[in-house]
Amino acid sequence: MQMFPITLILGKIRMNEETEKLYVIWSIEHQAWWKQTKCGYVEHISDAGHFPFTESEHIVKLSNLIRTEEIMIPINQITETKKSINFRK
Repeated sequence: MQMFPITLILGKIRMNEETEKLYVIWSIEHQAWWKQTKCGYVEHISDAGHFPFTESEHIVKLSNLIRTEEIMIPINQITETKKSINFRK
């Protein structure tokens, strides 16, 4: 099991609200956030790109064809409090 530092609080997301939210994408492989340009990564969440649900879902699906490399997180779940999440490989 590997630990990845991510600043977020986990919460339940209502399916009917998902498409209205913006998301950030965390790269497990690069240990950084996706840039808005979808080219490169940034260390700080304040510099991360904000993507609509459909675009985030498309990015994550294409990135995770072989193994889980990227995850999408609703922006409204991000806080300044540092937490850790465990990802199983």
